[in-house]
Amino acid sequence: MAEELLPGWEIVARETRFRLARYLALLVQSLITFQPPASAVPVVFTLRNKDSGETRKVTASSLEEAQLRVAQGRFD
Repeated sequence: MAEELLPGWEIVARETRFRLARYLALLVQSLITFQPPASAVPVVFTLRNKDSGETRKVTASSLEEAQLRVAQGRFD
């Protein structure tokens, strides 16, 4: 059973783009500022509408941000 992001939309896949490059950038940022990085790595969520079967993608840094983007209809 897939995890539901919002009623009617289920998460069928999660993918991190440019993972190595992003982690290296976060490492350099933390070494320069001497603080842990504040930004999260963006994730591409592949979602399926349970009623229509339509699949869409949304990129967000957290589940909450993904929920907000879907509620606003701001898909990739």
